[in-house]
Amino acid sequence: MVLGLRVVRGPDWNLGNEDGGDGHLGTVVEDHGDVSVTVVWDMGSRTRCRAGKDGKCDLRILDNAPTGGTGKTGTVTGLRSYEEGLGDRNSAAVTWEKKQKTAKYRMGFEGKVDLKCKTDGEAPGYDYYKNHLPLLASWSSGQNTEVYAVW
Repeated sequence: MVLGLRVVRGPDWNLGNEDGGDGHLGTVVEDHGDVSVTVVWDMGSRTRCRAGKDGKCDLRILDNAPTGGTGKTGTVTGLRSYEEGLGDRNSAAVTWEKKQKTAKYRMGFEGKVDLKCKTDGEAPGYDYYKNHLPLLASWSSGQNTEVYAVW
């Protein structure tokens, strides 16, 4: 399983609003090796989800990331690679309001998320076409686990 994948609800989602509601984004932070993963949602909760377990897919892989937004204490000014050559959207640059200083934070790099979205109505979710996104599923044979996308 690829840690750091950005995901949204999939067709077999049955976990209520653990993700903050339909359209909210999360990051895969742990692979349990049993075709299930742990996702940390941008709203702050942590959920174990099926990625092919019992033939169910709770998640879709998001193929597009938001371009930033304003929060109470800082503004996301861009998405970038946390380390050169390791993906292009696994960290966010945030400019903090009080100090006007910009810093880089992990958003999926090595399965870690450093930022949390405030829940004061500033983050209504993200618009996307559900049926255009692949499902997050795993296939395991022995010690090798492969991630594949299912349309």
